[in-house]
Amino acid sequence: MAYTRKIRKKGGDKSEKQCMDTKCQLWLKQAEENTNKFREEMMKKYNKLLKSPCKGNKTDCEKKLKNFKQQMENFDKALKKNKNKGNKLELKMCKKYYCNKGCKETILEDGEPDILPKSLLKQFKNDKDILDNLRKTRKEVFGKKKSVLKDGFFEGIKSKTLKNLKKEGAISGCVRNI
Repeated sequence: MAYTRKIRKKGGDKSEKQCMDTKCQLWLKQAEENTNKFREEMMKKYNKLLKSPCKGNKTDCEKKLKNFKQQMENFDKALKKNKNKGNKLELKMCKKYYCNKGCKETILEDGEPDILPKSLLKQFKNDKDILDNLRKTRKEVFGKKKSVLKDGFFEGIKSKTLKNLKKEGAISGCVRNI
């Protein structure tokens, strides 16, 4: 009997890359839209403060405006400075939730209901409260089952949502509340 060696390809499989190119690009776009909406809301509040009559001490009102303006400037600086870092984090989250066959390294990974995946134990080894909460949640989600995934997606996802996820290019649905 001949021995054949498996060769691992760098960068995962085609479906994972395709998911990253489709679903995660939509994810990034949505994250950017959310950031812009937040910024617009903050600007509206700032403009409303500018136009509203000052109640009480005038210097207090001026301090509030100055502080608010400083917060907006800090927010803008942080966005510019950390844009690439933020995008990497967003892509990492998207990959974990929607481009992750078998939902590896998540609470939905197949296994015994009362045993957390090793990756989660390692990730939160210094935070007993989080680990206890994850164990409790995993037990509630799994019940007596060893798997809560159906074709790579959490079995509790609504069919309409599942259809949309697949249409957007997702290959997994490693989230409960969507």
